Amino acid sequence: MSASGNGSCQLTASPVVALSDPSGKIVLTSHLPVGADGPIVSTAATFTFSFQLSNWCDETVATPIDVVFALGSGSLKVGGLSLTTADLPPCNGPGQPPILSTTEWTQQ
Repeated sequence: MSASGNGSCQLTASPVVALSDPSGKIVLTSHLPVGADGPIVSTAATFTFSFQLSNWCDETVATPIDVVFALGSGSLKVGGLSLTTADLPPCNGPGQPPILSTTEWTQQ
């Protein structure tokens, strides 16, 4: 995923991503970043990150599941990235929580 800025702003050390069901209810969130602030995005700067989802065992969550980018002022649905049942990772540890993680920002 990539993000571009039209003005300067300070990013968190790593992005926060959430998954929401069709009703908009958040069903899973990556961890909030701990530590130093991230990069400063200036006009026309582009930064990317990756996210990984593993151990999805909850068959009660309706699909499609939307990927949401969490911002200090709210959230932004990632267009074109909805997960269907076929897109979800296997349940490798029944009774264990799913894991949603992100990488740090990388400037392009």
